Amino acid sequence: MIIQAQGDGLEKSVSWNRATPPTSKEGLSMLDELTESLTKGERKAR
Repeated sequence: MIIQAQGDGLEKSVSWNRATPPTSKEGLSMLDELTESLTKGERKAR
């Protein structure tokens, strides 16, 4: 599983490397990690 932010040349992601799907809490944590990796402008565009 991969959570991605993409478009206009941007492609950033956070990967899940386990056989089982993430829990809701883990998925939200991955989303937070991805969001924090984006610049303010990238966040605003998304």
